[in-house]
Amino acid sequence: MMMMMNHQPALPPEIIAEILQWLPVKSVLKFRCVSKLWLSLISSDHFIQSRPKKPRVLTKLMTRSTLQIMDCCLESALCSRTFCETAIPFPVEVDCDRISIVDSCNGLLCLATDHHVILWNPATRESKMVPHVAAAEVEPKSYDHEIGFGFGESCGDYKVVKLIEGRGDASKRIIVASVYSLKTDTWKSIEDIEGRLMSRKGKFVDGKLYWAMIYNCGRRKWKQCSGKAVAGVLCVDVKTETYEEIEPLLPHSDAPSLRVAVLDGRLCLVSNSSDSKVISFWVLMKNKQQQRQHQSESWSKMFKIFVRRGDMKPLYKLSKSELLLHSSDSLFVYNAKDKSCRYTGLSNCSSAHVYVESLVSPTKYPTAAT
Repeated sequence: MMMMMNHQPALPPEIIAEILQWLPVKSVLKFRCVSKLWLSLISSDHFIQSRPKKPRVLTKLMTRSTLQIMDCCLESALCSRTFCETAIPFPVEVDCDRISIVDSCNGLLCLATDHHVILWNPATRESKMVPHVAAAEVEPKSYDHEIGFGFGESCGDYKVVKLIEGRGDASKRIIVASVYSLKTDTWKSIEDIEGRLMSRKGKFVDGKLYWAMIYNCGRRKWKQCSGKAVAGVLCVDVKTETYEEIEPLLPHSDAPSLRVAVLDGRLCLVSNSSDSKVISFWVLMKNKQQQRQHQSESWSKMFKIFVRRGDMKPLYKLSKSELLLHSSDSLFVYNAKDKSCRYTGLSNCSSAHVYVESLVSPTKYPTAAT
């Protein structure tokens, strides 16, 4: 019997890797203890980057007495009446209602509080507190700060962009911009930006972060500059750490509330009508020449939704005609074909975010020497 056991054929490493790729992160982490070979395999960049991208939903769930961060499989939330949610411990000791989910990239989430920025992998429970950026030269309590998070594929670095906006004269408002590099664990100032922010959180698409902005027409010779101000888009390149302005979609008077979103890997603008009863969705077309020239004609209107109450935030494109939306405290699926909404069963969630489970570590890079 012992001889038979010793001569049983072992699976080739590539087959083991293929099997492990489809297992949940929690199980994969346990298998690091099997052998040095498995530990090396699971820790390799190739294994981490090639895992299937399975979307999950992270929600801030309000119960009768507590506020928790909950996690569940997206497919389960959409298809099952009795889906399983898991409570996730916070990476830092802070009240949950003070935590804002900024964005996610390759399984890493960027969280922000009043005073801190945290990079967190909810699957592995690893986290990193980002060092404080030097205070902007503005009076205390006289500014707002907004955050964006993205990954520069060509430079292999995760970056946080922080925009600090003063509250002075709107026509002369300046935004102080800083970029944090996870690889170097340092902040760097970039050129100041003119304008006012409309959207609080930047959205990451194809190596760039985007914010909805209000620009003064002034020297700008855009088609939509018929009045004093226009609603446009600020674009910050994560790799080069430079920014540019995308020609506006609408005059500011026609888009009193404008924000950015990501649908199916494409930049999307969401605008509310003045009476807040109609929400329109616009997408930036994937015409590379038009995108390089930042032409307004490259924006295409997807559809509009008539709402009775609250606001609707697009979370995920499920199919050609279906979108997952967060409205008030619940998640809905909107069908653009028949203009219907169906409830998913997820309720009492003050915010929601779709991310992919991964093994990417926020502590991958060594801390810069001081």
